[in-house]
Amino acid sequence: MNQRGLSKGKKIIIISLLSVFVVLLAVVAILLSIKHDPSRTIMIYMDGTDLETRGLNATGELNGIDPREIDFNNYHILLYTGGTKKWHNFASPSENAIYELTANGFVKVKSMDKKNMGDAATLTEFLEYGYTNYPAGNYDLMIWDHGSGSIGAVHDELSGDYMHLDEFETALRNSPFNSNNKLQNIVFETCLNGSLEFATVLAPYANYLVASEEVTNGTYVYSELVFLGRINEIGSSYKFAEEFVNGYADKMDFLNAITESVDTTSTYSVIDLNQIPKLNQKLDDFYKSINVESSYNAIARARAGLYQFAVETADCYDYDTVDLYEFVASLEGLNSAKARDIENFIKNKVVLYNWTKTPHANGLSVYIPYNSSSKAVDAHMTTFSNTSLSDSYIGFIQSFNNAKKAGIGGYTYRLTENEITSEKTSTGKEFKLKLDDDQIKNFGRASYIIFKKESDGYFTPVYKGTDAKLDDDGYITTNLTNNLIAVVDEEINEKSLFLTLQMESSEDGIRRYRAPIQLNKIDEDYNFTISTGVMNLSVDKNNQVKIDTTYVTGESSDSLFTIVGETVSLDDYSSIDFMIARYKILDDNGNYTTDWGLNGTSYRYEVKKGKYHFEVTSLEDGDYYCIFEVYDVQNQPNYSNLISIN
Repeated sequence: MNQRGLSKGKKIIIISLLSVFVVLLAVVAILLSIKHDPSRTIMIYMDGTDLETRGLNATGELNGIDPREIDFNNYHILLYTGGTKKWHNFASPSENAIYELTANGFVKVKSMDKKNMGDAATLTEFLEYGYTNYPAGNYDLMIWDHGSGSIGAVHDELSGDYMHLDEFETALRNSPFNSNNKLQNIVFETCLNGSLEFATVLAPYANYLVASEEVTNGTYVYSELVFLGRINEIGSSYKFAEEFVNGYADKMDFLNAITESVDTTSTYSVIDLNQIPKLNQKLDDFYKSINVESSYNAIARARAGLYQFAVETADCYDYDTVDLYEFVASLEGLNSAKARDIENFIKNKVVLYNWTKTPHANGLSVYIPYNSSSKAVDAHMTTFSNTSLSDSYIGFIQSFNNAKKAGIGGYTYRLTENEITSEKTSTGKEFKLKLDDDQIKNFGRASYIIFKKESDGYFTPVYKGTDAKLDDDGYITTNLTNNLIAVVDEEINEKSLFLTLQMESSEDGIRRYRAPIQLNKIDEDYNFTISTGVMNLSVDKNNQVKIDTTYVTGESSDSLFTIVGETVSLDDYSSIDFMIARYKILDDNGNYTTDWGLNGTSYRYEVKKGKYHFEVTSLEDGDYYCIFEVYDVQNQPNYSNLISIN
């Protein structure tokens, strides 16, 4: 006879499940009864370096914090200082010290002998001190100094050392923070550290990375740390990260307003570090599906066409970082399904907030070696090998770099015999250079240089443009308009052309340029100092020329990398030298020499502070020539014949 209802065994199982459910409800009730601890300890690791010595930038940052707005019962703000020759505030260059922010400002709580800010142990010491002495529900770390892309940051001015990527990993691994006790935010107030490499190394130790893919703007007149005055209202850790980014955006709006500059490159993002392991797995699968050797030309052409950070802003090619989203998208032809999956994951899961003025910054950069020296590439690879970066990623970039060095896909261009045509247009004059099939196959990118022929037969480059494109018919095409800029020395009423390099123009028609310069200063003790730098200029629709920003650059201790990121006021310098070169492109018999680039000389054109202005110059006012500069997939330049413009 069939019995209706449940058997004894089934009743026991249901009773057991009900017991588990009751226990789970009790656990949930207990968890809900525990209030989240909103208290927060914010640790600012401030390596003053030359940014403070020369520019007072660190002091300006700290002046932006208003202690009157902070609830010190719930929030602790600690400051670690060192690494600079001269402080312009309460700190001393003769020691390292830890300060606590109080209602009366920063108060020293610990003094130490001078220590290398670029040493992992110094950062670990600060993290341990903050965690041990200022217990809180949340901890944040802010790094303030120069940044050096994927290879490191924090350039100690006293020791000449800087903290490499593997040292950051060591510093955090030896700290109290780990996968079970994470920092909430790691904020980089630095240049170029918003990279996949940094995100990968930091992922086990924090929830969010806040950093910039591009060169950042430092100044003593406005601080993004103003947002800390609203800390009582911020609440969540993600909101903390977002408000920092908004604080930087406010600073840039302020600077653009007072300088009337056009900001088209600034960017900052918030990265969910908890998604980085999954992103790396997707990238590993993508890299494994690509045969680098057989696909080298396609990869190299894609890489050559990408916007590289620090190039347009500071004319620096050392760091070889490009936007990760753009890089993957450029390789869709090699595996479209995997590439699009990664693109969607970056947009929807990894990058939580992306404030940007450039369409090339989608929130996270990646190191793909192409433009820097072999020594710089070796330095990156040595550092990467000592980290937890993916073997597939390291193998991919090693294979790509090895293929480039081995000359795979290499081809010797002979452009002097190529057909060149020209015709007038409504906006100037269009030039075309015809490539043959082999040249097209091995084409990487193209640019052009405008030269002025001097009376002694030498040629002076006065403009370099990157808007030379290869069309579907195999022609490299460019349209030359009145793009030249001259500096006018008002003391002697003399006009001189100097080399300007084209940058991307904004949508409203403003043309943007950068120019290498030298800045000269005499201090109160009559000491003469020289600084190399980059001046960014813009030209509006009415051909009015304006200085946007000026960067001073330097070298790291190993002399491999240019340090960028310090913006300066030209009022602090007595004079400016504009860099000018001269080449003997034709031999004594008037024949074109293909190796002219090896035989140049340089000199400087000096103007005094406040005694100069700029003018747009017509190509018709002189004897001008153009040369196409075609880079093959090995990134080697090849030059066309001289083309008369007039």
